[in-house]
Amino acid sequence: MPDTRLILHVKGTEAETAELPREAVRAAISDGRITHSQLIWIPSEYTWKPVKELPELLPVPVERLILHVKGTEAETTSCPRMMSGRPFPKGQSLTPN
Repeated sequence: MPDTRLILHVKGTEAETAELPREAVRAAISDGRITHSQLIWIPSEYTWKPVKELPELLPVPVERLILHVKGTEAETTSCPRMMSGRPFPKGQSLTPN
């Protein structure tokens, strides 16, 4: 979808629409303000499609790991997967403050 602005169906109405910048739509999807069932107009196909069928608008899922907190018997914490392979910066640890 090369368009920089997208036309969305306004939920709860029969025919009302709203036009928003693509980045604003992506941000709203990431924040949960727009659901995956929200309809977006696709001019090239002359049809409405739900967000879940438009992968270029969906946020990239962040894989999370649950790690044991060193020095405790059973405490755990969650962190993004990208952090797990590298040492923490000096002064930063997984233990809560």
